[in-house]
Amino acid sequence: MMPGVGFEEMILLVVVAIIVVGPKDLPLMMRKFGRFTGKMRAMAFEFKQGIDELGRQAELDELRKEVANLKAHTGLDDIKRELEEDRAAIERDVNEVMKPIPAPVHPALAASTAAAAVTTEVKPEPLPYAGLSPDHPGYDTGDGYRIDGYHTEPTEQAPTGVQVVEDDDVEAQPAKQVAVEPVKQDTPA
Repeated sequence: MMPGVGFEEMILLVVVAIIVVGPKDLPLMMRKFGRFTGKMRAMAFEFKQGIDELGRQAELDELRKEVANLKAHTGLDDIKRELEEDRAAIERDVNEVMKPIPAPVHPALAASTAAAAVTTEVKPEPLPYAGLSPDHPGYDTGDGYRIDGYHTEPTEQAPTGVQVVEDDDVEAQPAKQVAVEPVKQDTPA
C-alpha cells in the first residue's frame, strides 16, 4: 500500500472517487491510474540504477588512483624489474649448465685400451640358400633374383609385373670394426 495511508483513508478515497467520477467510468480511470503508476515506477527504477552506476564508477576511479599511488610509493615496479633481471640471469645459468660436456679422455686409459684392443673386419654372413655354397659364382633362383652367397641381386630379366629399381644414391658403408680383448685361459697345472 501507499506509505502513510491507512485502511480508513483508503476507503474514504474510494468513496470520493465513486462520487466524483461515477461508477461507470471508475474502472477505466483505475486502469489509467495503474498504467501511470507503472510508468512512474519504471522511471524511478531507471533513475536509481543510473545513480548507482555513477556511484560505482566514482568508487572504481578512486580505487584506481589509490592503487597507482600505492605502486608509486611501494616501488613495486622496481621490485618487478629486479625480479625479471634475476630470472633472466638464472635462466642463462641453467642453459650454461645444461650444455653437453665432452667426456674427458684420460691419456693412460686411451693408451692401454689401444694397445689391448685388436681390430678386425667383420664379414657378412652368407645368406642361407639350399644347395648354394659361398664360392659359387651365382645362382639364378628363377624368380628374377640371383644369389651369390652374400647378396641377393635382381637379374636382367625380372618376372612380369615386377619393377626393378636400382638406387645409385646409396653410399657404401665401411665394414664394422670390433675390438677384441685377449682372454686369459686357465692352464692345468
